[in-house]
Amino acid sequence: MQYSLDSDGDFRTDCLVTFEDPTEGYLSVADTLGVNRSTARSIVATYVREGRVNERSRGGRNNVRVDNEMRDCINEILNENCLLTLQQINEELPKRLPAKPLVCDITIGKTMDGMLISVKMARAVPAARNRPDVIERRYEYVLVG
Repeated sequence: MQYSLDSDGDFRTDCLVTFEDPTEGYLSVADTLGVNRSTARSIVATYVREGRVNERSRGGRNNVRVDNEMRDCINEILNENCLLTLQQINEELPKRLPAKPLVCDITIGKTMDGMLISVKMARAVPAARNRPDVIERRYEYVLVG
């Protein structure tokens, strides 16, 4: 049966215990558990070199530019005026949080996507429904059309 290396680290501790035990070798433990000898060797080498038993943490983003405080501020800006463009939000953000790093408009857009907020370009359009010239054009459309 193959030993699962991503279990709770039992093999690592077993390997290191047998490394320190002069009667039993860690390579024989690796053979018994069905783990590559090179894996056992690298675990022991890491322990000797760094004193670390567990694996290093993996993956994930470590260069997050927009933190929770900036997200809250973006949310406040949008709650005050939801008709702002991304550029206007980006101009307002450094005014409210001067200590935070500057980000581009695209970053703010992606952050808002992550917050499940979508923004649509809105602008004031004059309502020209019942002006005399519009009524006249509607009559012409109906009569000709």
